[in-house]
Formats: sequence, structure tokens, C-alpha cells
Amino acid sequence: MSFIAIPLRDLKCRVSVVLRSINLLNGQFTQVSKAQLTNTRLVVLILKKQDAFVKSIIREDTPKTKPKLTLKRKVGYSEEEISSTRAKLAHMAIDEELAIDEELRMNTGAAK
Repeated sequence: MSFIAIPLRDLKCRVSVVLRSINLLNGQFTQVSKAQLTNTRLVVLILKKQDAFVKSIIREDTPKTKPKLTLKRKVGYSEEEISSTRAKLAHMAIDEELAIDEELRMNTGAAK
């Protein structure tokens, strides 16, 4: 510990104390703390290993599941329906009666 004089106004000084060093007289608390920390780390490490071991046993005991089956949708229409629908849409004849009239016109036009 040291004393220093800090100059102020009007030739006045202020005396202050400066701490230069700290000495450790007894390391008992540090040693106890380190021992507890080491013990805690060992306990945590042991628990992690036990947990991993238990999880591996559980994985071995559980039956392996089969992959899920995917179901495909069955198509409810035939190729003929697709071609007739495309023909109707090409001539913009969506109504059944108009479509039949259009087919008759095309068939009679093709026969001429």
C-alpha cells in the first residue's frame, strides 16, 4: 500500500491510498472449491455415460418399425374420356348437347 499526493487548486494537495498488491495468506477455500468442481464434473460425466448406456439399451429393445406405405390414388377415368374432353375443350363445346351436335357436324363435314 502506498500514499500519493494529488495536487489541487490554490497549492493544496489531496492524499490518497493506492493498493499495490494482494497476497494470498491461505488457499483453503480455493482448494475446497476446486475439489467440489472436480467432483461435480465427475458426477456429470458419469451421469452422461449412464444416460448414453440406457439410451442404447432402449434402442436395442425397441422393435424396428417398417417404413410407411404410401398409397397411390386410383384414376377414375379412361383414355377415351380424356380424348373426348380434350376435343370438347378444343371446340369450346362443354355442354353435352352442344358437344354431340359438334361431333355430328364434324363427322358429316368429313364425310362430304
